[in-house]
Formats: sequence, structure tokens, C-alpha cells
Amino acid sequence: MEYSFIIPTIVVVVTGVLGWLLARKDEQQQKDITNLYQLHKEDSMKLEALQRELDREHYRKNELDSKFDRLDDSIQAGFQGIRNDVKEMLQTLHNHITAEHTKGQ
Repeated sequence: MEYSFIIPTIVVVVTGVLGWLLARKDEQQQKDITNLYQLHKEDSMKLEALQRELDREHYRKNELDSKFDRLDDSIQAGFQGIRNDVKEMLQTLHNHITAEHTKGQ
């Protein structure tokens, strides 16, 4: 008779201990999952911030390239105008010298 109560008692105690151990393991896994999710969320936010920074840098580069191209075009147009003015001045000077030389003969 004594043994009939001991076996069910051992089964109940072992089952309780196993249940308690599994519950603790579940709690730890839940904490780990929560921590991993938080790390993922933080990494995702950092990645998004980095992407925004790269986009801003890319926009600035395009904007600076555009401004440089406009400046380059303006300088080239200015030098072209100076070149034309010098050509015209030299042509006028040549015509004047030729006219003076022709008069003198």
C-alpha cells in the first residue's frame, strides 16, 4: 500500500518539475525573441537613416554637378564672346591698317 502512493507522487512531482522547467525555457525564449525583434527594429531604423543620408549626399552631388555644368557653360560662353570680340577687333585693325597702307601708296 505504501508503494501505491509513492509512484503517483513521484510522477506528479516529476511532471511538475518538467512543467516548471519548460515554462522557464519558454519565458527565456520569449525574452530572446523580444530582444531579437528590438535589435532588428533598431537595425532597421539605422539602415533607414543611412539610406536617407546616402540619398541626401546623392542629391547634393547631382545638384553640385548641375551647378558646375551651368558654371562651365557660362565660362565657355564668356570666352567664346571674348574670342569673337578679339577677332572682330583684329579684323577692324587689319582693315584700318590696310586702308592706311593703301592711302599712302
